[in-house]
Amino acid sequence: MGNLTVSLAESMTGGKVSSRLVEIADASTYFQGGVVCYSDLSKVEVLGVKKNTLEIYGAVSAEVALEMARGAKKLFHSDIALSVTGYAGPKGEDVGLIYVGIIFKQHEDCKKLAIRGKSRLQIIENTTKMMIEHIEFLRKAP
Repeated sequence: MGNLTVSLAESMTGGKVSSRLVEIADASTYFQGGVVCYSDLSKVEVLGVKKNTLEIYGAVSAEVALEMARGAKKLFHSDIALSVTGYAGPKGEDVGLIYVGIIFKQHEDCKKLAIRGKSRLQIIENTTKMMIEHIEFLRKAP
């Protein structure tokens, strides 16, 4: 893998992505750090998500996911920053709706996922695996 550094801002995965990354032997060469911001207040105070963004779009939105990723990139000075926010359930009509914010150097994107028919733990696990795959892919990019 390249020399690109990575940081994370996690909400619904509760630190699982960070935990999985540090299980990889060479993680110390690229993983700058991660934060778990589960509450709206922590998203604002730690990551700099705008209160207005939360009020208009809600915590589970593309807009908040991107602001979370921007906050992680700024906090950890990384080349790549990913964030995740979503509804893991088990209750609610939007269970399985997930947004992953991605910043790769100066490019920004947000992926909307819909993981349906799974338990809370399965949704979190599937999201964690997908994020690890994204990180591995981005680190190999030119």
